[in-house]
Amino acid sequence: MIIESILRRNLTRYFRIKDESGDSIAFNRQWDADCQTLHAHHDDRTLKIALRFTAVPDFIVAYGKLESSIPTTLRLEYDAAQLSVCFCLGHKATFPDGSEILPLQYNTMFFAQQRWIIDMEKDKNYEFVVIRFRTALLDDWPDNPPFATFHRKVMHGLPAVLWGEHLVIMPRMLRLIRDLITPDRTLPHNALLHLRCTQLLVMMLEQVSREIETPMSILEGDTLQKVQTIRVFMLENISQKISRAMLLREVGTGPKKIQEGFHCIYGKSMFELLHEERMEHAWKWIRDGQRSISAISVDLGYKTQKHFSKVFKNYFGIKPSENKVFRRFPARP
Repeated sequence: MIIESILRRNLTRYFRIKDESGDSIAFNRQWDADCQTLHAHHDDRTLKIALRFTAVPDFIVAYGKLESSIPTTLRLEYDAAQLSVCFCLGHKATFPDGSEILPLQYNTMFFAQQRWIIDMEKDKNYEFVVIRFRTALLDDWPDNPPFATFHRKVMHGLPAVLWGEHLVIMPRMLRLIRDLITPDRTLPHNALLHLRCTQLLVMMLEQVSREIETPMSILEGDTLQKVQTIRVFMLENISQKISRAMLLREVGTGPKKIQEGFHCIYGKSMFELLHEERMEHAWKWIRDGQRSISAISVDLGYKTQKHFSKVFKNYFGIKPSENKVFRRFPARP
């Protein structure tokens, strides 16, 4: 009941979404006592919004999914100071400091008053995950200059973004974020959510530390945006047969620069990344048990179930059918 009150107050007092006319959007709310989660929904002819707020010790996780049938501009507002990590999963948005965050980028930030602007394209989804965390957790961060500067600004109540160019959501992080969005209900919810949030913060600290040692400044901002555009396209069309020409048409550039960008950011080619994403989707869908292995192979763009099974075994070391049998045990090999 205490957590429910905190989340309801968080939603009604601090968090608002406004449309282009400046009017606040009203939500229908539902409390899920099993998962200590507050669901908020808005659904009309043109705009659909689903929000989920979940609280565990040290963290509040907010997940949002927005979809509009017409081009729409929305403004997300927090009136209270927020120390949080924002993961952008859909189309780009504008941070309170005026900088743009691209799809599959994230950053750690602190603003006394936050005003995010989201420009939504027609019939496109926008998704985000925001993890709020306690200021005391900063005490355990490294004392490298970027961390120390960020810490000092937060302690003095000054606006701060941890990393100036924003950070790229790596595949391993994206899998953890997906686990936050669709938690395994067979596992202890609070403990798992706390673990996932902690893991994401640790990965972020490791990524910034690597950036300090080996900056990616050699990668032009335009190339970074094109690499992210291709990765988003691959995730949105993961069941389609995707060719190199199709990907390059999305960004209108030559293959050499894009391949260099993928290797610089991810350490692998765009098709190696696509293969990894397909396999991770396959693992999760088989564990969910909602559809057959044959249907999953089709959904992931494989011509036959036999080919899919061979690729799956080469990647994970077990057959899809073995994963299905033991899906009650979620540890990966």
